[in-house]
Amino acid sequence: MRAELKSLGLYLLLELPEILIVTVLILILRRFIHLSSWMIGLAIWVLFLKALIVYPRVKKTFTQRPYTGVESLVGATGKVVETLNPKGVVKISGELWTAESNHGKIERREYVKVVAIEGSKLIVRRVDDSKEHKCSC
Repeated sequence: MRAELKSLGLYLLLELPEILIVTVLILILRRFIHLSSWMIGLAIWVLFLKALIVYPRVKKTFTQRPYTGVESLVGATGKVVETLNPKGVVKISGELWTAESNHGKIERREYVKVVAIEGSKLIVRRVDDSKEHKCSC
């Protein structure tokens, strides 16, 4: 919930310049064209409502995990190349990584999932469910 409010706040902050520019333009136009106060207020509210309507479609941009660097491997599935007892080597996305099992020994050719990262070492767990075997080894 807190992350959701933070991302909404960031989005509204990005929308603020648009709302301010339109408001200034309306105030300038008011000198040349008769615009009542309720019309100006309505225009500003429409901009604000537009921001709230568009937000659900763009919020993933503010909340998604990074897709670059070693952090992007958290959640990835790979295959054990050298037995993890508790340390060994795994292959993920065609790359070999030093890994450590967080729950005992894992044999070669078993599938693992990255649960954390410590420096350049992956912390992995055995994948028990066949649905999780979507490996890009």
